[in-house]
Amino acid sequence: MEEKKINSISQFIEIVEDLKTKGAMSNFYFRGHVNSEFELLPQLYRPIIYKDGSQGDLHEYEKQILNEFKKRATRYIESAEKWDCCTTAIYGQHYGIQTRLLDWTTNALVALFFACYDPNNSYENCDGMVWILDDYLYYSLYCKLENITPRETFNSLINNKIQFENPIIFTPNDIDARIVSQSSHFMMWGTKRGALNKVIGNQEVLYPITVESSCKSIILKKLDLLGINEASVFPGLNGIGLHIKRIYPFKEK
Repeated sequence: MEEKKINSISQFIEIVEDLKTKGAMSNFYFRGHVNSEFELLPQLYRPIIYKDGSQGDLHEYEKQILNEFKKRATRYIESAEKWDCCTTAIYGQHYGIQTRLLDWTTNALVALFFACYDPNNSYENCDGMVWILDDYLYYSLYCKLENITPRETFNSLINNKIQFENPIIFTPNDIDARIVSQSSHFMMWGTKRGALNKVIGNQEVLYPITVESSCKSIILKKLDLLGINEASVFPGLNGIGLHIKRIYPFKEK
């Protein structure tokens, strides 16, 4: 994979346009990481280590998490008691629980926002990263889909009814305002548990674009002018609050 480095929105758009010109048959998915060292790996597939140092049973752990989230969600969403595993995971992913799902977006600027957005300044000295996935090449090389829907695939994986190796991307129903505002798509991991950039080896499928750490704040300000900010990406009062907090920072005398 040829890694490119950018320090402006215009450089980023130029790279994306060039990729789209070369991949006329492809759709592209984007994912932004505030730290370029982060891997393309769902929360669930990061190591489970108990206090005694033992490894957890991933499959059992996943079912417990989904069941617990579904049970508690019924207090706020009456229909939650009828959710299948896939719907539970989609809701849960957007509310922070560990799932086998990884968020992607079809909006390149939303991904760039996440590569720069660091509300607690935890990674201010770290380069960001935008990953770009060519779905046409990915599916032709790594995912020979069976005659089964993504929802059926997910529920079957949870219940150990099928074995599906490589991750697949699917479009969720618009069940949540955040899914719509972020142009969200999900990548569902199968039985291979490694990071995507390590599971697949073809250099023409994944493209990493590094965002220079010193330029993150400038890029965020310019994205703001384009309507890409906390208020648009996290719809609701919480997003408005986060946006105001960033543009009116507290300064000590």
